[in-house]
Amino acid sequence: MTPVTLFRTDGGLGVLPSAGLDDDEIEALAEYDAFESGPAL
Repeated sequence: MTPVTLFRTDGGLGVLPSAGLDDDEIEALAEYDAFESGPAL
């Protein structure tokens, strides 16, 4: 499984693999890693 990030943009919300995101372009709300016991942030 791949860690994913829930993020906010001007147009709404989205979810993408964490490795493919540039933090300067989005407002990250939460990151989820299925191998961890909770949120990865």
